[in-house]
Amino acid sequence: MKKYAIYDFDGTLLLKQTVPHLLKTWKHRRIGLQTYQRIYRWMIRRYLMYKSKLFGLDQKTFRLQAMQRLVELFQLVSLEELGRFFDEAYDRAKPFINKNVVKALKKDKKLGYTTVLLSGNYDVFLERFRHLGFDEIIGTSLYDVQGQLIKQPKIIIGDEKINQLEQRLPELDWFHTKGYADAYYDLPLLSKVAQPICVFPDRKLLKHAKRKGWTVLGRKVKNE
Repeated sequence: MKKYAIYDFDGTLLLKQTVPHLLKTWKHRRIGLQTYQRIYRWMIRRYLMYKSKLFGLDQKTFRLQAMQRLVELFQLVSLEELGRFFDEAYDRAKPFINKNVVKALKKDKKLGYTTVLLSGNYDVFLERFRHLGFDEIIGTSLYDVQGQLIKQPKIIIGDEKINQLEQRLPELDWFHTKGYADAYYDLPLLSKVAQPICVFPDRKLLKHAKRKGWTVLGRKVKNE
């Protein structure tokens, strides 16, 4: 029976959120700055709405909308240029890779787990982290089967992560899984796996983890 160790990306493997990281990298490359400024202002407004709890905008919805909006920038360049952009974003992200999670990844592999990087992030970005030891990468598809950019990609988040896992890994047995995540909106996945592990959890997730007796890797609580 195969055992699976499933890792979240933003805030878990990478100790920062990808949307602001990608925006900063895009600004550094100085491409389509007018479009960048328009999207940046939109994101700031939505972020303030989320933080102020206006119109029911929560963290999950804000992140989903932000990931979809970023694709407007990607449409400004060729696929070759977009690849170079993700290469730079990866290089700039290296210092923020969570070393403790990498250690856990290596230990899981020695214990015979098949390791999965699972995220709503773009799969083409996630692939640049495969060398850390991931056997499977499951993320939001940014290109279609013809290799063209998808203008409105379906973001993998919440319950959709479970659906994607079960579709991509039909042999998966939840009784032989462990999962690593940091956010309360990853509760559907953490509640499904046999061994939930919370990595620098947000306040709501930490409270839930303490109540359930789940393992917490890192006690520093991040802002929601």
